[in-house]
Amino acid sequence: VIQVQMRFCLIESSCEQEDCYPQGIAVKVNGKVCPLPNPIPTNKPGVEPKRPPRPVNITHMVRLSPTVPNHVTVSWNVEYGKAYAVAIYLVRKLSSSELLQRLKQRGVRPPDYTRGLIKEKLQEDIDCEIATTSLRVSLMCPLGKMRMTTPCK
Repeated sequence: VIQVQMRFCLIESSCEQEDCYPQGIAVKVNGKVCPLPNPIPTNKPGVEPKRPPRPVNITHMVRLSPTVPNHVTVSWNVEYGKAYAVAIYLVRKLSSSELLQRLKQRGVRPPDYTRGLIKEKLQEDIDCEIATTSLRVSLMCPLGKMRMTTPCK
């Protein structure tokens, strides 16, 4: 299954960014209003609700032809100190077996690498008064509640 997805995120180069929609966003694809994920309601007065961080499937709105152009119009309210990026991707859905095969092709990381990551997490905020002294990890699948045969990060 192939999809055309539009994604939004903050422009921040210090770390990987998750999807994040600007306030007051409006999107049109080929002149038609594009439906966006419904905002998550908030109890706080005066705070605009945020949309769930996920891509927008615009496959049904685009013309998948090399000879016919597509036009995308995006507008949003300016937020002081925040800049956003917009990207459109052609993606293919992968099955769980394909994803597992890709993980196995990367090879197994040595135990010392994982130990190093755990130690780094435990010592992240040295100046903080509250220190993490242990980190509990479950090998149970959150969906099937069965022990994972191939646990990975």
